[in-house]
This record gives sequence, structure tokens and C-alpha cells, in this order.
Amino acid sequence: MKRFIAVIIILFLSQNIFAQSGWQWQNPAPQGNDLYDVQFVNANTGYAVGEKATVVKTTNGGLSWKVYQIPTSISFNRLSYLCAVDSLVVYVATGESKAFKTTDGGENWINLPDMPDINFLSNGRVFSFLDTNTGIMINNGQTYKTTNGGFSWVVISTLEGNPDLDDIYFTSNQEGYISTYENGPVYKIFKTTNQGLNWSICYQTNNFSRIKNIQFINSSKGYAFYEYSDMGGPHYINILKTTNQGSNWNLVSHSITSNSYNRVFFSDDGSGILMGVDIVPTFAKNNFYKTTNDGVNWSDAGIYGRATAINFPQPAIGYAVGFGGYIYKSTDFGNNWTCINSLIGDVFSFNTLSFPNNNTGYITGSEGIILKTSNSGENWSSSQIGHKNLTSSYFLNSNTGYIGADSNKMYKTTNGGNSWDTLATYTSANPITSIYFVNEHVGFFANSYSNAVSKTTNAGISWTLIPFTIIYGSMNSLQFTDSLTGFLYQYYYNPTGFPPQRYTYIYKTTNQGETWSLISSFFNNVQATGLKFINANTGYMNANKILKTTNGGVNWAEVLNTNDQGGIDVLDMNTVYTGSYKSTNAGLNWTLYNTKAQSISGIHYINQTTGIIICGNSGGILRTTDGGEIISSVYGITSNEITDNFSLHQNYPNPFNPSTVIRYQLSVAGFITLKVFDLLGKEVAALVNEKQNAGTYAVDFNSTEFNLPSGIYFYTLNAGEFKETKKMVLVK
Repeated sequence: MKRFIAVIIILFLSQNIFAQSGWQWQNPAPQGNDLYDVQFVNANTGYAVGEKATVVKTTNGGLSWKVYQIPTSISFNRLSYLCAVDSLVVYVATGESKAFKTTDGGENWINLPDMPDINFLSNGRVFSFLDTNTGIMINNGQTYKTTNGGFSWVVISTLEGNPDLDDIYFTSNQEGYISTYENGPVYKIFKTTNQGLNWSICYQTNNFSRIKNIQFINSSKGYAFYEYSDMGGPHYINILKTTNQGSNWNLVSHSITSNSYNRVFFSDDGSGILMGVDIVPTFAKNNFYKTTNDGVNWSDAGIYGRATAINFPQPAIGYAVGFGGYIYKSTDFGNNWTCINSLIGDVFSFNTLSFPNNNTGYITGSEGIILKTSNSGENWSSSQIGHKNLTSSYFLNSNTGYIGADSNKMYKTTNGGNSWDTLATYTSANPITSIYFVNEHVGFFANSYSNAVSKTTNAGISWTLIPFTIIYGSMNSLQFTDSLTGFLYQYYYNPTGFPPQRYTYIYKTTNQGETWSLISSFFNNVQATGLKFINANTGYMNANKILKTTNGGVNWAEVLNTNDQGGIDVLDMNTVYTGSYKSTNAGLNWTLYNTKAQSISGIHYINQTTGIIICGNSGGILRTTDGGEIISSVYGITSNEITDNFSLHQNYPNPFNPSTVIRYQLSVAGFITLKVFDLLGKEVAALVNEKQNAGTYAVDFNSTEFNLPSGIYFYTLNAGEFKETKKMVLVK
């Protein structure tokens, strides 16, 4: 057998010596959700934005970062764009015209009124702020302007052809450029010299191109690039250049062919860098190209990372952000990049999380990465098996374990991961998706796109194929509730249907895996992502909703309607976890927790307070030691956990401007009202006026919706015989 020695790379992920509440990111730092835009205002201070309404900030050139989650109850909480006016004033926006601003460097955020219904799906910038209060944006050919920091926008001009926006760039307070597209197709660059009041066309093309990015080195010299594909073939990149303030644009390059691109940066000496990026998270890394002669010729600068945006605050020093919250830095104008916020590099994904006992745990992921903890996840050590994508794992105890990988590869350790042996399995190109051992000799594995499981009776030395008679599909969640009784699910995707369909099948064995029977089927786009049986009768399944069975998988009932895809973990007969949700009464009621993670691929609770989460979009790890923070209105979802009494909480923040959150609890169902009154007792807002079930609720009160001035207000909760009033202060 070929022996793989897992060399220890580094010990890392030590927890802070001070206790912290809720879920805390262990890797990367400070968070691991996707980032989509980055901007530095000087050599030291920079911001980036991304999923979960996240903003990260550095004030020391990327050595450390602080994370902010903007309180917002909007359903679409992906921040896609930012405009940092200076180190304190920053504007951010979502893809659905929602915008926020800070005037104190991110410590507090103001929820701005909805911006014009702009299509924020451009690859470039969507608005530009010329100073702390003056901003310009384009939508459907109309130029909007604000002079009060984004609180209101007025139309100041209309563009010829009513085009949509691709990018906007201002070289001074008065002079700026936009790239647009319209039906035809026609692609143009417009210029203004009076802050958007008038625009003139300075470049036009109609060869199915998108002018994605504009950049000026100074008031006269600027660049733009557009990308087009010839009948679905390779993407060609054309570089345009002007040296006379946009009066003329000349084609200087037409030679780059690759995937999609979204940013180009030039320096004063004619050096430039072009970054390619896919529009969805992928295992493919980025292509970088370099020029040293003003864009005439380009050379391959290598492939690195999964960046989505780049920014160069200094001629040689640049930063890139991307999927998984990874942040990269270059000190030689893009010749080399280093991932600066993850001690294990830019791992594409963590796939499995296994704890054979309360102290010892293992995480496996892409690039052959294996992490191990011996102290309940407080610290982790890193090792590696080749560069395979490690897709499944099972550990009998702290020393003996099995790991499955792509191409039907399987590895075994008997010394706690210090070394790994390669086991012989039948030839297949499919990854091993699930492993389970009944005892030290008898075990099983399943893989994707198969209709069989494999069984060993000699600890993995040899395997016997046990075929199924049903269609091919991905087998997963192998498990046994005793030495004879086992379960698994099979997921099948039919791409030829209209629309394409997803199916899930549940199988059961009662003779230690010699034969398997189909016991239930799910159609109509039901896709299982986790299955967990507590005993031979009771089990839970995550299939974009949580289902429960009490008769061994024959019948299933929905116990929670959610799109949470974090799998299933069961601590005891009553305590069940699924991604961000927890039930303490066997699925009867559920509480939503703020896990902070965009993509959860595994969750494990060691006890009621200590839990670990791994992320499928990155090498992300989170840990809690207090059971996790119950979510408030950050995501606008209420909890249906039954409470013992009624209560009305103090609003937060308080004082506030312009919005605040009011939380309350109901012990029984009933008709309730939540109203706001001014100092004279006049009702100024009715926030809730309906029948509600028992549970915990959170309401976002935005004063701008009711045109309220600064002052003292009172909010009152009426719920049957319960009535309570609290004071809040609006400061503008």
C-alpha cells in the first residue's frame, strides 16, 4: 500500500483568551462569507463588503480586520458595492437598491431610503460620491443626484437612448465618465463636465461588447476595457486608451482570450493588471494578466485565488477580496499574491466534520486538507493528503479513521492522522460521498452517481459491491442505529425534465447491509442534504425543509419550513440542530440562531453550549461556547420557540437614526398591537396589528417611513391582558 505521510503544517486557530458570545469565526479572519467589492482610501485604511450584510475594515494595511454586520431586516442582504469617500464616510449598497452609510468609520450605519430602482448587477461601479454629501447614479438613462448624503435623489438629466449603466468614474468634482449599454446592442462611453447635468458621447461600439471598467490615471489619461465572445467562443479583451480627457479613445490591445473579466488597473509608468473572475463561486482560480507597455502587450501573470474585486491604493500594493471571505495582498503590482487572512490558504471548501469523542475532532476539505483538534475545537492542527478533494470521513475513535476522496480514493489512519494508508477500492471516477463503520471490521462506503454501496468485513482491506436495483444517483448519509439496522438516502437529478427535477429516495437495511430496501420516495424537487436517525424508528431529514419520521422512515412529516441546508445533528432525543436552527423538544418548536455563516456544510454540537460549524464556500470554521446567539431582526426572521411569559424589550440601538429594532415575546397566541406614540400621546405609527402565535418577534422601525422629527417617542405592546410601554429617542 502506498503510504501518505501527513506533514503537520502549523498550529493555528487559537481562541481569544477573553470569552466571546455567540458564534465566533476561527478561520478566516475576521469572517468567511463571500466578499464582492473592496476599496482603500489610503495606504492603511480599506473596506470590503459582501454576504450577510457584512463590512470588513482595516486601518493597518491589511494586518488585521474588523467586521461589521449592518443591522437590516431586508431579505436580500448581499452588499455588492461600496464607495468610500474618506476613512470615515462610506456608502454601501445591495443588489436591490438598498443603501446604507456610515459617518464614523463603520461603528454605526444609517439605513438610507430606497435608492432609485437601479439594476445593481453591473460588474463595475453603480454610483459615485464626489464628496460626503454629493452623489451621482444612472438608471434607465436618467441621471440621479443627491446633495444630502443619499437621503433623497432627483433626476437632473436624461441620456440619449435610455441606456443601462455598466460603470461610473469621476476624475474630479465636475468631470466624470460612464459606460452604458442599450438594446441593439449599442455600447457607449459618455462624459460630463458639469456633475452629470449634461452628457456627451465620446466612444461608441456595437460589436456585442460590454465596456465593463473605466479608470483614469490623471485628468487626461484613462483606460477602459470591453469583452466580447465570437459566437460563444473564447472571450476577447480589448483595451481602450485616451490621453486627451476622453475626446478620443484608441484600441491598444486585442489579444487576450480567457474567461470573464471585471477589473483592470494601470499605473503611471504604463504597467497594468487585468483580473479574470467567474460570476459564481467555483473551484476554478483567477487568471491574471500583466502589461508593461501601456496595454499593448499582455503576459500571463499566473492563476491564483478566487477573487471578485481588486484595488491598488499604491502603485505596487494591491488588495483583492473574493469568495469565502479571503483577502489577498500583492506588493509587486500583481506578480505575486498572498492570502493574508487564512493560515491554511484559500481552501475551496470544508466538506466533513467528525468527532469520535468530545475532545477529538477532524475536518476534511479540498486540496487534501485535514484539520484535527484534541481540545473540543479550541485549537486545530493542519495536515495534508496530496491535493485530492476529501469528500467524506468516519472515525471509529481518536486514532482510527477513514477518509474518502474524489476518484473513489480512500485513506485510513490508525495513529490519529500522523500517517495514512491508501485502501484498494474498485475503479471509479466518482467521489466517495459517505462512510460508516459498524465496528472495527465491518464498514460501508457509498459514492456519487452509483446504484450500489460497498462493504468490508476486514477493516477496509477488501470491499464487496452490493448493487441496488433503482436508478443511479448520489448515495449519502450512511448510518446504522444498531449492528443490523442502517439507513441512507439517494439523490437523483434529472436535467432533461421541464423544468429539471430533483428526487430523493430513502433506503433501509435490517441485515447489516447485505440487502437494502426502498422505504420512501420524494419527488417534486425535493433534494436531501442531510439525514440523521436517532434510533431505528426516529429520524430527521433536511431537504430544504426539515422532515421527521417516527416509524423507521416509512412516513415523514414536515416540522420546520426552511431553506437552511446545514445538514442535521442530534445531541439527544430532544435536541436537534440543523444549520441555523435548534429544537429542544424533538422538533415541535425551533429557535433561529445567528450562525453568521453564508454556507454551512457541517455542524456538530459537543454539548448544549459548545458547537462547531464548517463552511462549504471556503475553509471557514466557527465555534460557540455559549450555545449561540438567538437571532434578532438582523435577518428579519422570528423564532417560534415557546416562551414562559410576555415581555417587551428595550429597542436597540437607542438613541437611533433613522431605524431601530423592537423585540418582544409572546407566551400564547392572540391578537396583538405594537404602536408608537409621540410625547403628546398621538399615535404616529402602527407597526403590528394582527394575530400572532407564541414566540419571539423582532420589528424594524424606520422613522423615515413616517416622516418623524427628532424627539422622544413611546412604543406600546398590547397582547390581551398584557400591556407594556417603553421610551425611545430619535436623534437626527
